[in-house]
Amino acid sequence: MKFLTSKINGFVFSEIAEKATNVLNSIEFNHEKNSSTFLKEIIQNEFKKLNWYTKFKVDSRLNWYVQFYTKDTAILYYFSNKARSSLDLLKIQHLYKTGKIKSAIYIVLSAEAANLVASNLTNFQTLEKELNVFKETITCPIFLIGLQ
Repeated sequence: MKFLTSKINGFVFSEIAEKATNVLNSIEFNHEKNSSTFLKEIIQNEFKKLNWYTKFKVDSRLNWYVQFYTKDTAILYYFSNKARSSLDLLKIQHLYKTGKIKSAIYIVLSAEAANLVASNLTNFQTLEKELNVFKETITCPIFLIGLQ
């Protein structure tokens, strides 16, 4: 699968980022209306093969998780309504500020792919712009990936 990338807040490309991009490169998927559930399942299954910790708890006081965690890196993917992507950014920042992670990989759809799947979805181009505006608030180094 082709994708766009952006290094936010000084993200340094790592072994984990390389493994994640290799997995995404190996996936063949055609975006179509309401296909995000299938894409989530495919990515979940492929990342599980890497033996990364799944459902890493953000805080013991909440029932919030990130999908994967390994070597001080949180890995999240989100293919739904853009209003909820800010919650993922809060999770990332909280994990970073509490010292549980040093960076994050956040996978979303590109604007073009998002428009094929549904309306009002989180997309790479908008999220990249928002992260650059709020870089003093969301300070965690993030590798943003937009699936095309």
